[in-house]
Amino acid sequence: GIPSRVEDERLFVEDLRVAGVIGFLAVVLLIVASLRAPRALVVLAVPLFVGLVWTFAFARIAVGHLNIISGFLFSILSGLGIEYGIHLMHRYRELREEGLALEPAIEQLVRRTGRALLSGSITNASVFLVIAAAQFRGFAEFGLIAAVGLLLTLVATITGLPALLVVLERLRPLSWAPKSDAALRPVEIPPRARLAVLVLVPALALASLVAL
Repeated sequence: GIPSRVEDERLFVEDLRVAGVIGFLAVVLLIVASLRAPRALVVLAVPLFVGLVWTFAFARIAVGHLNIISGFLFSILSGLGIEYGIHLMHRYRELREEGLALEPAIEQLVRRTGRALLSGSITNASVFLVIAAAQFRGFAEFGLIAAVGLLLTLVATITGLPALLVVLERLRPLSWAPKSDAALRPVEIPPRARLAVLVLVPALALASLVAL
């Protein structure tokens, strides 16, 4: 009856809140522990949280509700969205260890690494947009919110993370030990290995398609 459905809805929302908070904190704390940098907690968590807030604001405007599938987007987007911050943080550390000052490192970080992240984000979002074309309403809403959420999280990370890095570096600068010449030397990949990759990757993709 109606009272049972209302109670189920209330329990569903409570469970999603708990799962979302646990998923968000677990993802951020795990990455901070692996990076071994306390300031990474702020640099990674704040842009990710802003992107999630924007995502569910869009969900409120475009869809108006969450279903049993899209309700888990908070945890899913936390895991996918934090990848942008991880790449930016690692690249920023590499640039500073190569001897670049703060402003040139941030400029190169946004221009080069940001462009690569944009390509990856569009690719991931396009996959979710395919799900958005499904006839089942639950999958369609999930795909739409996830696709837009990935792009919004990228925007929040690209604009917020470099700004936070500049603020934190000016408040408390970190000393970056320069890398040795051996560490800066690029990795040489044999031409045969590159040719093998160019041949095998399309072949494996085609074989997977046939198998599916």
